Amino acid sequence: MNIRRVLCFVFKCVSGDAPSYLRHLWSKHESRYNLRRKNCLLLPKPNTEFVKKSVQFVGASLWDSLDNNGGLEESLAEFKSSVQELGC
Repeated sequence: MNIRRVLCFVFKCVSGDAPSYLRHLWSKHESRYNLRRKNCLLLPKPNTEFVKKSVQFVGASLWDSLDNNGGLEESLAEFKSSVQELGC
């Protein structure tokens, strides 16, 4: 899988730019506590290798591996440039 394409796909879904049937793939991790990272996604529990290779699991784990400011960009173009700076 191309990491940049997966991250851009996740960004579109999280920001609401994707079609409605794709937006439910990822949901943000809501916490009562003041955590350092505000925009983490919930990871599905990988019971099988099939789940570990799914775009839902890979996308959430790649998204959560971004730095603290990752995913806070306003537009897709800004997000693409920040991902390219990371070397993905």
